[in-house]
Amino acid sequence: MINDADIEQMELTAMGNEAYRGYEASARVRDTDPDRAADLCSHGWIYPLNSLAAKHASDPNHGEEGVRCRHCGSRLSGDPWEDTTVVLVPCEIAPND
Repeated sequence: MINDADIEQMELTAMGNEAYRGYEASARVRDTDPDRAADLCSHGWIYPLNSLAAKHASDPNHGEEGVRCRHCGSRLSGDPWEDTTVVLVPCEIAPND
């Protein structure tokens, strides 16, 4: 018998699998098509550019507004889980795979 927790776990697993497929697809085209790579990436591993994380990563945009995706190296206008996020510079730095 399937209960609510099982359904929720299946949904979360499906979401994680979809995000990982996007990450893999992004990695395959990163060198040849940075715009497409940024579109495919789920931007699941980010840090704010105006944070100690950016300073410790020696991010070239440390201290600026926005966030960095460590999966694809793109600079974003904000949190990718919000509808207002814009990719400012796709695949700008080497990702931290």
